[in-house]
Amino acid sequence: MNLKKNRFILTFPVHFNLQSWAVRAVTKPSLSINLDYEDNHFNGQRYTWNDMVVELYDPIGPSTTRALMDMIHTDIVYNSSEFILEALDRTGVVVERWIITGIITQIDFGEFNVSSDGINTVQIIIKPNHCLLSF
Repeated sequence: MNLKKNRFILTFPVHFNLQSWAVRAVTKPSLSINLDYEDNHFNGQRYTWNDMVVELYDPIGPSTTRALMDMIHTDIVYNSSEFILEALDRTGVVVERWIITGIITQIDFGEFNVSSDGINTVQIIIKPNHCLLSF
């Protein structure tokens, strides 16, 4: 049986005050291989983790925008944090778990558009320092 793209949960640190159900999409961890490792050593790393993009719905309450702004004003966003990304099977059992340590490097609060009645979303970029596939 194959993993389905729509069966996942991204869990944020509790102090972020962001809801897992508000996550619309997230890119899984990916890495770039440092082919010239021998020449430059890249701080002892043979690879670097690529940015992860998280798209969140922005409901009126609880507001994703408000939670992110509160994080900025209280300096929470500037610290490295742990995120858990889990893939689920059709019965809701976790079949893949990523433990991601990283920092939010970008927040895009989206746009308003008079010609659209779509749902507003917010996009954040997480720069992983370390990712561990626990199972």
